[in-house]
Amino acid sequence: MNSSPDKLRVLFVDDEAPIRSVMQIELPRMGHDVTVCEDGQTALDALEANSFDAAIVDLRMPG
Repeated sequence: MNSSPDKLRVLFVDDEAPIRSVMQIELPRMGHDVTVCEDGQTALDALEANSFDAAIVDLRMPG
């Protein structure tokens, strides 16, 4: 049986614009809400202002 997962609020953080662009398209296509951030400070600001079910974070970012 193939059932779709619940809609998640996902925080996606990556410093590479092409990767952010892909995830900004694909995560909503999979039925999820996504907030995309380009750096750690923007991600921290998003975390203070919103709640998320999951975070996908690039491990190798400047700073």
